[in-house]
Amino acid sequence: MKKITLNQTEMQMATLNGMGRMVQNQINGISSQGRRKLDPDINGAGGEIAVAKYFNRYPDLSIGPHRRGWDLEVNRRTIDVKTTTYQPGYLQAKIYKKIKDADMYILVHAAFPIFTIIGGVKSEELMQEHNIKDMGYGPNYTLEQSQLRPLKELFV
Repeated sequence: MKKITLNQTEMQMATLNGMGRMVQNQINGISSQGRRKLDPDINGAGGEIAVAKYFNRYPDLSIGPHRRGWDLEVNRRTIDVKTTTYQPGYLQAKIYKKIKDADMYILVHAAFPIFTIIGGVKSEELMQEHNIKDMGYGPNYTLEQSQLRPLKELFV
């Protein structure tokens, strides 16, 4: 696990990007189950910024539907960053996701402005029928954080 603390500028980027994402989702008619809050969008943007910072890359701060299915590219591998505030957390991907949408998934724990990169998994390991679970929000591909691998193992 690796802790990344966002600096003032990165915190502002995460906040503005999260606000833009929430507005764009509302325009597109997409909302979370239950009452829509801003925090998941800010934390999601912050998690992506933290992973980009870890890899010394610029984050993709574009707002709008990402049809490509991933957030960051490192060493010609595509990464979908998932952020949680739960501890321990679960890495989850929507059931409609395909292996080709991203090469790997990385789970980040958010305690804004501190983000902990927990680990990751290759898409073909996550997207298996025995990993489909319903944690209260419908069926998703789900792994416990203890099942994830350190990033160094994923980039061998």
